[in-house]
Amino acid sequence: MTSPHGRWDPLATQRLIDDLLVGAVPVYVAMHDWCSLAEAASRLQLTVPEVIERIRDGRLSRVGKYLQRSGFVSVLVNLGHVGQEGEAVSLAVFASSEGLRTAELATPIRRMGLPFRRIRGPRGGDQLRLTATDRQAFHDRFISFRTLGGKARMDWDSLRQRLDARGIVPAGGSAGVS
Repeated sequence: MTSPHGRWDPLATQRLIDDLLVGAVPVYVAMHDWCSLAEAASRLQLTVPEVIERIRDGRLSRVGKYLQRSGFVSVLVNLGHVGQEGEAVSLAVFASSEGLRTAELATPIRRMGLPFRRIRGPRGGDQLRLTATDRQAFHDRFISFRTLGGKARMDWDSLRQRLDARGIVPAGGSAGVS
């Protein structure tokens, strides 16, 4: 992020921030597992540049843009899924990782027969969970608009405009899955 003369380059810094926020979900209130780059580095026992590299190469895919801040502090990472790659995760956690609301993910599960598991929760009652195989079945049939935006390197508004212009609509009544 320095110029050829060894000086700090604010434009290069802004390009890096913009790159980190491609496909990021808007976050109005940073709650639960959302944390700053510095906190993510501390929790993962990495350096901030290593966290940035993991975001850029897709190993940390749950990125949010904290709308109350600007600059590097606007980049949030959700670590709720870390360590759960092979485990069954809740419907809410998987929906969040795809940039969807839980109800939007429930629609394809209910209407299109996507696999899931009912697991008895610690306080009784059933919890809906998705194993790695269940999550792969989702990805085999659908792409979330968040994933599509990341692959196309487009922000949400530009992506939605382009999809609308081409008549591409969400699948099965879900607002963020096609």
